[in-house]
Amino acid sequence: MNSWQFYIVVNILLVILSLWQIVGNIELTIFLLLGSLSLFLHYIRKKKGKNTNLLLWIGCVLIFISLINSYAFWLILIFNVLFLALKGFEFADIDFSSLLFWRKKEIIMVTTKEPEVNPRAITKQKYFGSQMIGKQVFSWDDINLSVFAGDTIIDLGNTLLPKKQNIILFRKGFGRTRILVPQGISLEIQHVAFRGDLHVNEVIYSLNQEQVIIREEIYTESERKLKIISNVFVGDLEVIRI
Repeated sequence: MNSWQFYIVVNILLVILSLWQIVGNIELTIFLLLGSLSLFLHYIRKKKGKNTNLLLWIGCVLIFISLINSYAFWLILIFNVLFLALKGFEFADIDFSSLLFWRKKEIIMVTTKEPEVNPRAITKQKYFGSQMIGKQVFSWDDINLSVFAGDTIIDLGNTLLPKKQNIILFRKGFGRTRILVPQGISLEIQHVAFRGDLHVNEVIYSLNQEQVIIREEIYTESERKLKIISNVFVGDLEVIRI
């Protein structure tokens, strides 16, 4: 089935659904029948050369009232607008997917140096689009992120974490998050998700309004340890050893 056949089939199904909803409501059915009768009388009288604009308008208004009270009618409008817009991008040879903010990816490359005395910094945070943290060497500090939508990669591959408990805290609405953690760093993960999977140590946990807490056995005794606290509405979290 090509895209236009799909377009026609979906519209037919939505029209049938809309009519079924209208027929299930006696008031909307009366409006639809009266509107159809007015259009029929307009057609008959117009063939006889009589002015029937009033019947035409009455019929259109009555039918419109019956349609707008059916949610399937609004689905038809939304589907047609989206489909035709996508076709317009296709004919114009525009990659529409590249314009979607949730398809944009964020890569955070982390490198560190020794902490400074009383460091003070104010950093502006982006909630949409791409950003990169760690283009230059900086003093390690716990990571605190808030992202509405998009894919995020936090790469700790070039980082020597301090000998203490280090924390990555992030909140995300939609999208996938991957955290690359070097060998030798013990992990504790506290992950909450409305919908999504947690991938860690080649094990997948599927969450449905649930929380999962994972702590490695050597976490307490380990010198370098990382605590990941995450809250995600819809999306996956992957913790990958490198």
